[in-house]
Amino acid sequence: MLDGISGSSEYGWAYHIVDTLSTYPNVKLFVLTGVVKGEEAFAPNVTVVRLDRSPTLNLTFSYRLAFIARYYAAARQVLRHHRIDLIHHILPFGHGTTFNPLPLLGQTGAIPLVIGPLQAPHTMPSAEERIYSQGDVRQYRGIGDFLQEKGGAMLLHRGGKIVNMLSAETLRRSDYLVAVNEQARQLYTAQAPHVPSTVIAPGLPLERFEGIATRRQAGAVLEILYVGWLIQRKGVDLIIDAIADLVVQFPLLRLRIVGDGPQRGALEDLVERRGLDRHVIFEGVVPGTKVGEYYARADVFVSMSYSESFGQSLVEAMVMGLPVISAENVGSREIVQDGVTGYLVTPGVTGELVARLRLLLVDSHLRTMVGEQARQTARQRYNWRTIGQQYLNVYREAIQRRQTRLLHVSS
Repeated sequence: MLDGISGSSEYGWAYHIVDTLSTYPNVKLFVLTGVVKGEEAFAPNVTVVRLDRSPTLNLTFSYRLAFIARYYAAARQVLRHHRIDLIHHILPFGHGTTFNPLPLLGQTGAIPLVIGPLQAPHTMPSAEERIYSQGDVRQYRGIGDFLQEKGGAMLLHRGGKIVNMLSAETLRRSDYLVAVNEQARQLYTAQAPHVPSTVIAPGLPLERFEGIATRRQAGAVLEILYVGWLIQRKGVDLIIDAIADLVVQFPLLRLRIVGDGPQRGALEDLVERRGLDRHVIFEGVVPGTKVGEYYARADVFVSMSYSESFGQSLVEAMVMGLPVISAENVGSREIVQDGVTGYLVTPGVTGELVARLRLLLVDSHLRTMVGEQARQTARQRYNWRTIGQQYLNVYREAIQRRQTRLLHVSS
């Protein structure tokens, strides 16, 4: 999937990699994909080959296998009729669940293969994320999708060893691996230690946040923001518990929750039981083009997720000059510099969250200082233009390495 509308998910990463590379001279791109949002924005040097006309994602394993077959047939047609210098398998790639048939069936020949951005799997997998789609996370997908998921799970169970082998072999036959952080890089290079690898963090469409005026209120009203899915893995209940501890000292404190999900009803019940109706506001799903306005009015951003492969909402908050507090996990560890751009706390420990929130809430100067450091760091590191150049450098090195290898073989 290519998502040029919301832009913040891993599908947004794929979109912006394509969009950024299309701005470089002498670059022509063929993109094989399923669902596309914002296709009309692509430059003329981008040819999109749609493999699925469905308007929504299908994450079942059986669908993935069918998609791989369609991808293989379409890729062979592109390779047959066009000169291709490099193949970039952008998304998805999960070890043990995904493979690429082109290198496995000898279709790449002298063409180098780059895989990434690779993410580490969640350490706390959630069944909710398999049942609910991002398009409508509060609505069950139906009995047909449920049976398809069960059938896919059976296929995965019975053919798990084969898929693992194909996945590992795809990695070994690649020419370069790109990971979103160091932990993901180590995880995947363990499967292919001879393949060069690097870390390139995903970026952010900074233009979406340009021109949004900061509207943080002076005085007693202080606003804490959470943006994301409302599922158990995200630990939103811990943030609500922290608010309950803090409202005695900060009676005008507010928590604004942007997002939706299957846990919303339980969280609303928790708010009612704790007597926090005046302090916690559920905003529901907000368009990606509007989410910057919520960052602009907040004072502190909080995420208590138990597991993240990459903390995209942390980056968004930092770009908008917010100090962030996050549970320490794979996704936050390389984004948040503890004590500089925000604070890292122990997952599941509300007391640490309360202490760090109190520290920021009582000291407006500290909030401003940490937030400004966060802004500068994020805008330098997560700029898609800079990231596009990093990918071009990887492409050049992958092409050079493949040519050198072929020369050694021929000699």
